[in-house]
Amino acid sequence: SLMQTGVTAGAAEDESALSLREQRVAAEETAVRAQFGALRQKAAQLGAAEALEGERERQLEAHEAALAKRESQLRLFQSQLVQEQKKLWRILQTSPQIARAAAAGSEASPPP
Repeated sequence: SLMQTGVTAGAAEDESALSLREQRVAAEETAVRAQFGALRQKAAQLGAAEALEGERERQLEAHEAALAKRESQLRLFQSQLVQEQKKLWRILQTSPQIARAAAAGSEASPPP
């Protein structure tokens, strides 16, 4: 029965080796699952950061459009102001009495 003992011992070694292999595979599987979970979490974080960046960019674009509109309004206002100043200058040039009164009024009261 020495042979039977040898077969039993060999089978026990095979089972032990198989058990160790199964444990190693299970540990590797656990590690891979953990890495996959970490990668999924990182992907979610990157997606959230990308969405936030997109929102910031939309806000900047809206702000830029508002500034461009204000600049356009300012140019229009400046143009209108120049036109009004030209009209007043023409009136003052054609009427010496108004020009003298305007000059006297500007001397009497200092500009604001």
